[in-house]
Amino acid sequence: MEYSRDEETFAQNIIAYQVAELKRGILNLKLDTKEYEKKYGMSSAVFYEKFQQGQMDDSEETLMWAGCVRCWKKMKNNFWGWKDD
Repeated sequence: MEYSRDEETFAQNIIAYQVAELKRGILNLKLDTKEYEKKYGMSSAVFYEKFQQGQMDDSEETLMWAGCVRCWKKMKNNFWGWKDD
């Protein structure tokens, strides 16, 4: 099946948009985690390790931070997992 130049351009634009949205999501989550790090004086890596070991409380803010870290890691892995360069 052959694609016209317009269809190829359209597909490339959709992909570029999805990549831009993924990058924006990664950046927003990273900014959110930086706010928690500043507030609590520990890196997200240290926090998440403690969270996974059950050393952190189950407050709403702790759960939000853990969710941000988890989503950031997943989005980052998804992006870098299929990017060619």
